[in-house]
Amino acid sequence: MESAWAPVLPEVQQLGGRVAELLRLWRVPPGPGVSVGWNDRLRTTAGRAFMSEGRIELNPTLLAPVPDEIDVVLVHEAAHVAVWRLFGGGVPAHGRHWRALMRLA
Repeated sequence: MESAWAPVLPEVQQLGGRVAELLRLWRVPPGPGVSVGWNDRLRTTAGRAFMSEGRIELNPTLLAPVPDEIDVVLVHEAAHVAVWRLFGGGVPAHGRHWRALMRLA
């Protein structure tokens, strides 16, 4: 018998709240919020950040089977947005600034 249970993904409001919490932790100056959404068109990446737009997209297909990884991916992408806001676009994507924020999280 096939199970009718399927993992429930967090609501975007909950994800957005987590990002706001991270931005405060990282002391990113107040500014425009960061929008977070599920994008079922993503195929090979668990998440992506659009730094200048302040937008994060997560892949529900890849993350639903591993719900414990959702926060890891969300923190990863939020750190990209935070680095952009704190240091500008000339900083390496996974450089020392990004790694420092990840350690704080």
